[in-house]
Amino acid sequence: MIYLSCLQIFTTPTHLSTPALFSLSPTNSENDGLHPLFMRRPENIDGYLFSTREECCDEWFKWDPYCQDGGDPDLERYFPLEDGSNQCSKKKVVDFVDGEIYRYHSLEECCINKFNYAIEECCNSPGMGGCPFSGTVVWLPKWGENKCEQRSDEHLAFDYELEFSRASKEECCEAHYWPGSGCLDS
Repeated sequence: MIYLSCLQIFTTPTHLSTPALFSLSPTNSENDGLHPLFMRRPENIDGYLFSTREECCDEWFKWDPYCQDGGDPDLERYFPLEDGSNQCSKKKVVDFVDGEIYRYHSLEECCINKFNYAIEECCNSPGMGGCPFSGTVVWLPKWGENKCEQRSDEHLAFDYELEFSRASKEECCEAHYWPGSGCLDS
């Protein structure tokens, strides 16, 4: 079995001030015998030596997107624009600076997480290719307003919203509001 030292992986271009502790290459951290003794002790092996880079990143560096992305400098990630436009854009992972913590794997993920109140507008961010759509329109209850509203695609709804979604306004009103509540009239 090949082990990776979790500490070897933490040398990335975004963390140049962190020296390579046990290897010259953060992407080739094989069990070369340079792991310190405390890592090789049976009681510590599960916490420091891993079969894959992903296991190591998941255990120690969940907060470090560069570790999670495997160190590929050409990899692009989506991020929210902070200009009031309700849109996302993308750039290479290496172009992110410290403090830019919002990085998403897809436009859809960026829109849902940052602009859930304007998902459709966000999915139409110029030059981003749009979000994938299922083609299924859903109706969701708008709690507190006694009405159901149409979402143009079920793919744009949160997972928790889908359990309340219905195929038509009538079904939605019937399932979530009392008769005479005015839901069908809204």
